[in-house]
Amino acid sequence: MYVAYFICFMGMALLVQSLVLAAVVVVFQVSAHWIILAEERWCLENFGAEYRRYMGEVRRYL
Repeated sequence: MYVAYFICFMGMALLVQSLVLAAVVVVFQVSAHWIILAEERWCLENFGAEYRRYMGEVRRYL
């Protein structure tokens, strides 16, 4: 989902040839990554080994 957002938004930035929009997309992508990491930490604290097993079965981005 997050990779699709990046491709879609970066495509829009390229179509309108906007460096400002491209910079906003990069900032959005970096902030989304930090939010994902925070969510993973919360899930590990609350669900422990069960969530760790789930993480082994499911990839983060692809």
